[in-house]
Amino acid sequence: MLGREEPIQRESGLSLIIETHTGIMSNRSAELQKTAVYAIANIDGRDATQSLFQIFEETQHREVQKAVIHSFGNREEESAKDFLLNTALTHEDEDIATTAVYAFSNWLEDEDLDAMGRIMKEAQNERTRQAVVMAIGHSEMDEAVDLLIDVIKTDTSTRVRTSAVQALGNIGTPKARAALIQLLEGGE
Repeated sequence: MLGREEPIQRESGLSLIIETHTGIMSNRSAELQKTAVYAIANIDGRDATQSLFQIFEETQHREVQKAVIHSFGNREEESAKDFLLNTALTHEDEDIATTAVYAFSNWLEDEDLDAMGRIMKEAQNERTRQAVVMAIGHSEMDEAVDLLIDVIKTDTSTRVRTSAVQALGNIGTPKARAALIQLLEGGE
């Protein structure tokens, strides 16, 4: 009997967290809000995702927004991935945009390289572009080599270009090594 009641009680507790997120958001404590975000992030389902979207929009605390972004980096929902991409592309706060890039990189697969390339082309700030090339480098995807070579040739920032060279080294595949050797030899 006790074993049957535990899941019901747990489910009720999680539903209560989702239902009362507005009350939590009216609290001025960033720490309480972050704790609520991480609790909601542990809940599967659309209601939890919608609550996280709302919290991101309603909070006045940058650290709470970053907690939401980190939470979306671990959610296996297309809407979370879309949110991260959009945030990386459009958020005016460089730190928030960069955090979104790193969270998006949790999803990084071959088909996501186009999205990362889009961020590279559209991101106005150097730090976000640098985060993109570093995330790509940690992916160790051979398919990313061409994107990184393009960054090395075209980006206006020395820091971003330098990070792209480092990312090639992190990828470490024969194609990446060949690109690095060509760079050392002064070739394009």
